[in-house]
Amino acid sequence: MAPRHLALAALLLVLAGNARCDTQPGPEPVTWRARHWIVQVPAELAARRPAESWGAAADRRLEAIAARLGVKLPAEPLHLYVDDSTRRLEERTGSDAPFTILPDRREVGHLVSPDGTITDASGDALLLLHLAWGPPRSATLAAAIARYGAGDFHGRPLAVYAARITREEEPYSLREVLRLGDSGEGQLSPLVTDALGGAWVEHLRARRGAGILERLWQSQGDEKALAAALGSSWDGLEKEWRQWLESRPAPPREAPIPKLAGFLRGISFSHEVRREGYGSDTAMAQLARMRALGANAVSIVPYGFTRAPEEPTVRYLGTDESDDRILRTLAAAQRLGLKTVLKPQLWAPYRFTGDIFFERPADFAHWWTGYRRFMLHHARVAALGRADVLVIGTELGGVIRHQDAWRRLIRDVRRVYSGPLTYAANWAGDFETMPLWGDLDLLGLNMYYPLAGPGEQPRADSPRVRELKAKLAAMARRYGKPVLFNEVGYAASAAAAAEPWKEDHGPLDPAMQARCYEVVFEAFSREPWLAGLFWWKWPSHGLGAPDDPSFSPLGKPALGVLEQWYRTRLAR
Repeated sequence: MAPRHLALAALLLVLAGNARCDTQPGPEPVTWRARHWIVQVPAELAARRPAESWGAAADRRLEAIAARLGVKLPAEPLHLYVDDSTRRLEERTGSDAPFTILPDRREVGHLVSPDGTITDASGDALLLLHLAWGPPRSATLAAAIARYGAGDFHGRPLAVYAARITREEEPYSLREVLRLGDSGEGQLSPLVTDALGGAWVEHLRARRGAGILERLWQSQGDEKALAAALGSSWDGLEKEWRQWLESRPAPPREAPIPKLAGFLRGISFSHEVRREGYGSDTAMAQLARMRALGANAVSIVPYGFTRAPEEPTVRYLGTDESDDRILRTLAAAQRLGLKTVLKPQLWAPYRFTGDIFFERPADFAHWWTGYRRFMLHHARVAALGRADVLVIGTELGGVIRHQDAWRRLIRDVRRVYSGPLTYAANWAGDFETMPLWGDLDLLGLNMYYPLAGPGEQPRADSPRVRELKAKLAAMARRYGKPVLFNEVGYAASAAAAAEPWKEDHGPLDPAMQARCYEVVFEAFSREPWLAGLFWWKWPSHGLGAPDDPSFSPLGKPALGVLEQWYRTRLAR
């Protein structure tokens, strides 16, 4: 799914009739006629909160939006569909986004959050604006006006959050906020542009009156058209925006994310196919399944993409692992009592990321601009979703030598996100030589050290494992910080103990995978220097079978080992 600013544009394309309108057979939705809405709620959701309650809240929300935007409420009722099932919502509207507008049907569909609320009122604002003024000429401007109409950003006042962004990052230019001339490289977080776009419209509305909103809605959105619509030059608009940003009072401090307490019995949760990926009904069921097995923590792993060093860029927008899906997954995990780790990492199609190395300083600088914004974006996701730990990098040993850049990044990330930070070091590369452990809170390790030699059976008391334990304990003592196994895992392969970093290698052997799980638990899980471990990996679709050679324990004996340790031996 596209990020929010692109999603708004995609929603407007529904005018062309792209949405599917078929429905899944089952109980008829409950319908309620409110003042401004005809509300439909699936029977399962209505049993927990009646349609009348949804309608009353929607009436209040629409009246507040109309007052802010200065538009009339429609004479005929609009249609509202709310659902907490991504499957049902997509079957009705064609999308599992937080909201989907269907202007031809005068309808907005909302995906209810895990806590039972509508997460984004800008869907109602967008529908109201479309019916009042027709299709917008710029999806970016439409998104900004709708954000202003909603009145907040994730529950924060727009001007307050704009001040927070300015102090945490920098006073971004209006050109960056509106993505004018954006090539897609090193672009701003859509969370930043969403919040700042709404704040800019709020500022214009206060300064120039309600009439400016329709002019913006009808504008093409380029610099020349915007300046003309607002009776100014582009330089004048930029200057006015900068002055407004820098005049904002310091925002109140948000509650800090507490330090970790207790041992993390974790699982790495991977996003698979979109309809069963993060945020989906299937993924929600998998989180509950993990909790029932005794896990108390889950790691969410969104990906960015790079072809470095040949192409020194980092891209992360427009992927299926959208901000909305990640935030929904974080919220669902937390409601189940699971601690959450956000572990954004890069995928390089042609090489191991640890081998990325830049000969030319200019190439590194270009790539680093993209990586920094990738990480600042996920720091903001972690802050909004109140993740318990944020991982600032995964297996990037070839670029760790740029220590000053990394230390500046750590400083910048800490301004956005107040929780513990770590880095996921490669076992054979940068863990023992990593120069930044003093700047972080946990010694993060992707733990794929061999447990045995080729042809040997792994044992918890073997000299190899005892030596490894001593090495990791020494690292913890040296830095005065615990070790966290960001990843530990074994394929269902006869070679798993000797070459645990390989997945498609050696004959199928689920028993060896289970034995490796047992050895890790026996050898490491009660060591005082270990903060926790995250098994790689549990797919969001929840499928697994005995003849599956992958790292997943599902459908294999390793799952029984995991449950035995997590539910009984390590339960605290």
